[in-house]
Amino acid sequence: MIWYRALITVLSPVVALWLMFRLVLRREQPSDIWERLGRPVLDLPSSIWIHGASNGELTSARPLIEALKRAFPEISLVVTANTTTGRDLVIGWAMTNVYAALAPLDFRACLAGFRRRASPAAMLVLENEIWPNRIATAKGPVIVVAARVSDKAARNWRRFPGLAKGVAIRLDLVLPQNSESTERLTTFGMSPDGIGATINLKSLVSLPDPDAGELKRLSAVFRHDDTILAGSTHEGEDEIILAAYQSALNRRPALKLILAPRHPRRGDAIARMLDKSGLNWIRRSEMSELNADVQVLLADTLGEMPLWYSLASATFVAGSLTPNGGHTPFEPMKFRSAVLVGPNVENFEDVYAKLVASGAAQMVKNETELCTAMVEMGDEARRRGMVIAAERMAQQLGSDDGIEQVIEYLKEKI
Repeated sequence: MIWYRALITVLSPVVALWLMFRLVLRREQPSDIWERLGRPVLDLPSSIWIHGASNGELTSARPLIEALKRAFPEISLVVTANTTTGRDLVIGWAMTNVYAALAPLDFRACLAGFRRRASPAAMLVLENEIWPNRIATAKGPVIVVAARVSDKAARNWRRFPGLAKGVAIRLDLVLPQNSESTERLTTFGMSPDGIGATINLKSLVSLPDPDAGELKRLSAVFRHDDTILAGSTHEGEDEIILAAYQSALNRRPALKLILAPRHPRRGDAIARMLDKSGLNWIRRSEMSELNADVQVLLADTLGEMPLWYSLASATFVAGSLTPNGGHTPFEPMKFRSAVLVGPNVENFEDVYAKLVASGAAQMVKNETELCTAMVEMGDEARRRGMVIAAERMAQQLGSDDGIEQVIEYLKEKI
């Protein structure tokens, strides 16, 4: 742990430049920088600190947060995120006695400032957001919920066995996502007694219904049976998806595509691709009238995924054609949208293995296979079979037992 503290001290000038970059080029507010330095506008006598990386993790954690509110009505909840969009998502929930802030950097001075203001009696970490100083300086129990230790992460931790063990033995309770994460954690030194129930928070996510008026308006052009969504695309994927779609049009000319980038700021770059493609397309952020001849909708807005899932009879879950680990299949499954996914799914490896094996999802490895799948999704009976299989698997994979275990543990400890 000492050498880790020395390393990040040496890197502090780089961190300072990164903060300046966010202030000047990413247009973060000075208050955002202060939050990252451990100076949120808080003055709480006690709290439970919940940390998740960004929108996806925090959206999936909402059932956990709501359960904590019910169980501990007298204790404030402080939810932190690495991104301003994640923080603002929680602010938008407008929950009483729930506060949102950007996470403090993993410097002890920043953490000390945050703790003076938030007074956390316990810390809950979501998935893989395990930061050594944050764990080592915790004053109360540290719980990791839906812990995910991928093979790549395990290899990185093995390079620093002393640090890995120091972190692992400080964790009081870990609820893993899968058996592989459990095995890797115990290898690092986590006591088996501290391993709790297996839980995948994303399987419990509850998204709001889409705006009924917008759904009706858009479905007049984007008919459910003829629409495919490419959701949460990353750089390097959009070209492949557009090429596959253009090829699929030769065999399925009525096919429509909704292209939803993971980060809406990439909208301009994708718009340039669409301009060059010769396709008839429209941009959601600039949309007023909707022409029936539109083939592609560039969904460059936030907060409308329920609308896109509802419009699409099939969803290609992106982040999986490039090495980004893939995204959750549970959201499209909840909207009865058949699931397609690429080969890079380490974030949900065990889940996708079960979905593919049961016929609840289809894996495509490249542009050619994606094109074929886009054409095959025109078969209503095939889609219906995938959706029915997905509903069965969702019942097996989704359980809130872990949430109850977290609450019972905290009732004993704080």
